[in-house]
Amino acid sequence: QILATVASFETYKCSFVMETDSGLWTPEALAKALGIKKAVAEKALKSFLKVGLVKAEGKGYRSKMAGQLVEYPSGPAFPREVLAKLKGYYKRMEDESPLEFGTAGMVRADADALRGFYPILKSSVESSYAFATTTKTKKSAGFFVLGRVHRLWNF
Repeated sequence: QILATVASFETYKCSFVMETDSGLWTPEALAKALGIKKAVAEKALKSFLKVGLVKAEGKGYRSKMAGQLVEYPSGPAFPREVLAKLKGYYKRMEDESPLEFGTAGMVRADADALRGFYPILKSSVESSYAFATTTKTKKSAGFFVLGRVHRLWNF
């Protein structure tokens, strides 16, 4: 299932819509929503059907997982090429999307001590799921919420 969702950047975008929406999607509607070609959306939906992520209903498809929290296995369980694709997709989403909110800080800390902050950061990102909706609203959109810590230099 994971390999089907990461086949291409466009397929990854399709999988996000299907994971987060309980509605019926045609290839045309999905292509229009994501700004991709209909053939690409149709190929993605058919691959999702083949691996059991969606079910066919008339001329459309409906997610079997909408509203569920979808988490990928931890890094070591993934083949390196899949991790590389995901990293590229995350960078591309960040580069191509307008920033809704940002905050940053720089701190000098002991690396081991700072690791105690990571669960808090993880919880902060995960708490955004409390605002998730599986139905369209006037202002619903997909959001890429992330938390990062970069090691700058040792001193």
